[in-house]
Amino acid sequence: MVLPSTTARVAGCNRRWLWRRAAEKAAAAYCSRSTQQFCSSTMEAPEHSHPLTRVLFCGLQFPSSFSYTKQCLLPHPYVQVDALAHEEVPLRIEDYDLCVVRMMRFDSSVIARAKKLKLLMQFGVGLEGVDIEAATKAGIKVARIPGDTSGNALSCAEHAIYLILALLRDQKGMDRSVQQMKIGFPTGQTLFGFHSGVWKYW
Repeated sequence: MVLPSTTARVAGCNRRWLWRRAAEKAAAAYCSRSTQQFCSSTMEAPEHSHPLTRVLFCGLQFPSSFSYTKQCLLPHPYVQVDALAHEEVPLRIEDYDLCVVRMMRFDSSVIARAKKLKLLMQFGVGLEGVDIEAATKAGIKVARIPGDTSGNALSCAEHAIYLILALLRDQKGMDRSVQQMKIGFPTGQTLFGFHSGVWKYW
């Protein structure tokens, strides 16, 4: 079962804002009511009355997403955020309530070990690396972050333009020339006079 994104659909939001919102909503969804009350209060309470919610970032890629989330959740002492290398995830997954999947295949063998897991959040749009059927059978909800609200679609479009310019200007050749202390070679081409476009597909 695939759920809608947990992030608010606000036009023009950037990744930092997105991950802050995602972290806040994840904390609100999976912290107990008493935990939420504690998080909004400055009073201390006995530790045993506030169960710990553990969030795992699966993979060490895109480190800013982890650091933003961890920073955002600092005021919430009963939400723990960790990051593990891919090879460590199957060995530690049973300890976590929520997982953010980054560049990892989350198949049935990994899901079978996730005894406490309640939510799998894909870092990005594609869910091809997550065994949704196995997650559904295990009672684990699956969510993703749509590219049109996260800034990812704009980033991909800009990257496509960058690649077009890099090819026209022979970026690798220019890099070699700089290293060899050569000036004015290669000359490359301009985009002027060409017809170009960037198409999106879903």
